[in-house]
Amino acid sequence: MAPSNTRTMLSAIGLLALISLIFAGCGSDTTQSQTNKKPAPQVLIEVVKQADLIQTLPLTGEIIAVETAKISSTVDGVIGLCSFREGDKVEEGTIMIEIDRETLRAEVFTAEAALDVARARFADSTAGTRPEEIDKAFEAVKQYKESTEFSSKDLERIAMLVKSGALPTEELEKTRVKHVSEQSKYNAAKRQLDMLKAGLTVTTIAIQRAAVKEAEAKLAMAKARLAECTVKAPFSGVVTKLWVKKGDMAAVKAPLLELSNFDSIVVRCAVPEKYATGLNEGMLAEVSIDAISGRTFTASVARVFPELDSRMRTRTIELVFDDAKDLMPGMFARLKLILQKLPDVISLPVQAVRTSPDGKKMVFIPFEGKALARPVETGIQIGNSIQIESGLNPGDKVIVAGNDKLKDGAEIRVPGSKKDASGNKKEPGRGGQIASESAVQN
Repeated sequence: MAPSNTRTMLSAIGLLALISLIFAGCGSDTTQSQTNKKPAPQVLIEVVKQADLIQTLPLTGEIIAVETAKISSTVDGVIGLCSFREGDKVEEGTIMIEIDRETLRAEVFTAEAALDVARARFADSTAGTRPEEIDKAFEAVKQYKESTEFSSKDLERIAMLVKSGALPTEELEKTRVKHVSEQSKYNAAKRQLDMLKAGLTVTTIAIQRAAVKEAEAKLAMAKARLAECTVKAPFSGVVTKLWVKKGDMAAVKAPLLELSNFDSIVVRCAVPEKYATGLNEGMLAEVSIDAISGRTFTASVARVFPELDSRMRTRTIELVFDDAKDLMPGMFARLKLILQKLPDVISLPVQAVRTSPDGKKMVFIPFEGKALARPVETGIQIGNSIQIESGLNPGDKVIVAGNDKLKDGAEIRVPGSKKDASGNKKEPGRGGQIASESAVQN
């Protein structure tokens, strides 16, 4: 081949190689450009529904019987009767324990006898003077009058004899003393007769009446001491604890038994100080018991204690159950106290609501593969949910996740679908990702 032909062929080959390199470079730039494009953001969509928006406070508590009494002894003595055991049901007023004390029984008998005597004396004082007593007193006055008159005459006779010298002076003195004695007896008999005719004085009757009251008080005290030997049920309930048995020695202030009324069962729990001022009677709660699985109890606040525990910084509340069947004191309870409840409202997760540059609240609505911004008005926030007062209706679809950097009109895609939310098919090996610069805020 001639040298000129060879040069021409080499030049053609070089030109073809250069053109190939140029086309290869252009194709590589196109592919690289397509690879660097960002995919449409993946979002999560929920259907708007109306439901109760409830704020609850988790608490723990203990089941207790409010009407519980630890009964102790007020006297010493041997227990002669103890016929109940733990778990036995008793009615109010039932005799549960008796303590033997014969000394106290004897004091009652003595007090009863003393009262009978006092009553008899009082009855005698108020009955008035009997006629035979007055007759007897009249006869005594008559007798002493005659004796006085005789001693007066005898005194005159002795005085004349002494004056004549027939008798010594001593005889006159003896006769005078005797006359004075008879005169005193006569005067006393007259006073007795006058008193019987007039009857007893008001003061005497009052004294007898007071004596009766005193005797009655002593009898009541003796009976009260004896009654302390008998322990009766103060209310209907169940014996939960028993510390003694028949034959044991009871001591003053020593516990005998514990009685609980299971109809007074409540759950008592402590509420943190943060929520202390918002507690009110009637608030509802759902209660679950560890010992009773699979069952939820309904309870309501029946009592709010008036002060905080200064050590734990909590406020105590008690809740009563609608149905306390199978519950018993000492059980551990878990509560969900309803602090606030808004019935039949539209609510969304807090992250579904975004704030526009001008400060207004909005949500994104999926429409034909794009996210459309819709303004809304929000209400209160409870936990991770926020109330939507206007802007949405039940049945609307809302983007609740993946909306962090969305713009109005941005393309979106939904996980699990063969097409993205814009309606474009996925490309094999590319995951169906469609580049969209407008979907992301820089």
